[in-house]
Amino acid sequence: MEAENIEAAIAKVDEVLKHESPFNRHERSAYSKMARSAFENVRKARADGFSFVQICAAYEKAGLLPRKARPHSFRQAFYRERERQKKDRELSKRITGYAETEKKITPSPINSERKRPEAKAVPHCEETEEERIKKMMSVTVNTGTGIIVKHPDGSFDYQ
Repeated sequence: MEAENIEAAIAKVDEVLKHESPFNRHERSAYSKMARSAFENVRKARADGFSFVQICAAYEKAGLLPRKARPHSFRQAFYRERERQKKDRELSKRITGYAETEKKITPSPINSERKRPEAKAVPHCEETEEERIKKMMSVTVNTGTGIIVKHPDGSFDYQ
């Protein structure tokens, strides 16, 4: 074969490969990219009564999907995109709701000038860490004749 024929054949192969999709994970990304970019158009076509088979064939003819595109994969990508957009809308509603409540909470200049009442001092009882743990871990048993408190260190008290 001559060099010119080889170069022409390679150019033809490159042209064919532009329209084919490789059989790896990039094929799935073609469907998700198309579902994301043409979501509203596909949604309107579905509302008009077109099936995913028809919509997928139309996008394939337009060259936006690879040859022998699978309608099942296109439909899955569309539904995944729909759920993603639904979550995004819910998140944005929560964020705007949170921002609105933050606006309500911020004090106005009139309220911030007022003197707030002082908090009452709570008497602080000093107990050791060991006593605090002993109270938390102890078990109270009502025996009928009296109450026994069993402590985790093996000791007990009568009440």
